[in-house]
Amino acid sequence: MGLCGFLRSRLEVTDDPEKVCNEVVDTCLYKGSRDNMSAILICFPNAPKVSAETAKKEAELDKYLECRVEEIIKNFNKHALGHPTH
Repeated sequence: MGLCGFLRSRLEVTDDPEKVCNEVVDTCLYKGSRDNMSAILICFPNAPKVSAETAKKEAELDKYLECRVEEIIKNFNKHALGHPTH
């Protein structure tokens, strides 16, 4: 997925252009870019709109990932403290 596809997918989840720009910069940094980055997003009338279904799926994924990370940390802490999980 290129930048246009990424922007489209994010605009289906939020109507906050600042949040979308921050996600673009965060993704670039995550992928190893070290350049000086700025982003300006101009949304024309035909820009993608927030999709309730897509936003719901995004929220469900975020919740799942949050729970999974908490579970991994909990299991790691138990193991690190000498209380194996199995």
